[in-house]
Amino acid sequence: MAKNQGPPPAQVVIELPKRKRPTHPNTLKNLRPFFKPGNPWAWKPGQSGNPRGGASRKPITELYRRTIEEPCEHPEVLSTLGLPEGSTWGAVLVKAAYMRAAEGNVQAINEITTRVDGPIEKPEEEEPLDLTGPPLERIQRIVARARARVAAQNGQPIISNDSTVEVGKFSTISSETDKGGPS
Repeated sequence: MAKNQGPPPAQVVIELPKRKRPTHPNTLKNLRPFFKPGNPWAWKPGQSGNPRGGASRKPITELYRRTIEEPCEHPEVLSTLGLPEGSTWGAVLVKAAYMRAAEGNVQAINEITTRVDGPIEKPEEEEPLDLTGPPLERIQRIVARARARVAAQNGQPIISNDSTVEVGKFSTISSETDKGGPS
C-alpha cells in the first residue's frame, strides 16, 4: 500500500484565450443594420417579403388571352367548323369542343359542362346508416334514407310516421324506434 505523502499537488488551470472564428458575411449578425428600427425598407411585423406570391407576369397566359380574341385567318378551319369568316380563335375552340362532345368525347363533354355549370359539388357527408337491430327496423331505416335523398333532390321535405327530413339534406331525424328505443 502506498502511504499518503501529504496533500495532492495543486492543479494549475491555464485558460487560453478563445480563438475568434471569422463570421460569414451572410450571417444574421452582419444583416442587423437592415433590421434596425427606423429602416424604411425593413418589413413590418406580419408583412410578407413577397406579397403577390410569385412573378407578376405570366407571359404565356397573356399570349393566350390576346390570341383567343384575334380573328382566325384559316378559311379551311372556319369552313370545317361551319363558322363565318372573321370568327375569333375563341369561337373556333368552343365550336371544336362542341363537335368533339357531339361525337361522344367524354373529356370534351366534361370540359363544356364544367365551364357552363361550374365544377361538380361534392355531396355532404352522411352519417353512417345504423344497420343493427331486427331486420324490419334496418329496412325501415334504409327506406327512410332513400326517401330523404329523393325528397332532397326534389326540394321537398318528407314527413312520415317514422322520420322527417330537412330539405336539401340527406340526414334523417329518426324516431325512438330507429334509435334502438322502445318500439
